[in-house]
Amino acid sequence: IARFEWEIPYIEQETRAYRLLEGTGLAPRFLAHIHENGRVMGLLLEKLDGRFASIEDLNDCEAALKKLHALGLVHGDANRYNFLIMEEGVKLLDFHSLQENASPESMSKELESLSTQLVDESVLGRGFRPVVDGI
Repeated sequence: IARFEWEIPYIEQETRAYRLLEGTGLAPRFLAHIHENGRVMGLLLEKLDGRFASIEDLNDCEAALKKLHALGLVHGDANRYNFLIMEEGVKLLDFHSLQENASPESMSKELESLSTQLVDESVLGRGFRPVVDGI
């Protein structure tokens, strides 16, 4: 949800990302825009049950990133809170930093940094999500 006008470009970027990822299985399904006074101010996505990634999920998270990279995309913020681990597999979240037509170098850097991101216990990247089960 865009709480401030300067956040609207993030909504636009997220919308573009969900369009690009539609049908790939890499992200939650985009359901609708949320409107206020005639302007788009948020997104409605399918509700998914899962948990945030940890280092034990490295192989599955790498596989998801490689699928994203095969589409010419770099996530741009591959922290542990942007991977949702579910029984059905991994979903990626939070695409405000998504890069299209990404270089092989940026893809490689993203994969190389993944293990560090998955062990980071700080709440950086967690956003404004409510605390659930102490996480």
